[in-house]
Amino acid sequence: MSDLEPSQKKDYKKIYTLGVLHMAQYFPQGFTQSGLPAIFRQQGLPLEKFWLISSLPMWPRWIKFLVAIAVDNFGSERFGYRRSWILPCTLISALLYVSLAFVQPLVATVGLMSTILVVKSLFMTAQDV
Repeated sequence: MSDLEPSQKKDYKKIYTLGVLHMAQYFPQGFTQSGLPAIFRQQGLPLEKFWLISSLPMWPRWIKFLVAIAVDNFGSERFGYRRSWILPCTLISALLYVSLAFVQPLVATVGLMSTILVVKSLFMTAQDV
């Protein structure tokens, strides 16, 4: 490994960390995309309202280029531009997922759950950038 130039050395610790963050981001999202519709269908949610829990939370992904502008221009120089976004976004996203555990999946709460999922998706989009 010593023959490699610094640009060729692999930083396995960073690769592993990014892999874990990526899985932590998409496993819960997979549940919200596949598990929640089944639960809400069982609760009697009309088919025309399914976009609230399946498509609406994805809109922050569509504006990723706008989020990238904020991420690239703001951050802590002392703490690190990337870390000042990744750590808070991960923590806030995790707290938003925990908050979903306290909301009953009922037709009456689909708006609240959709709002939580949209905000969570916005923070995860910032984390992705």
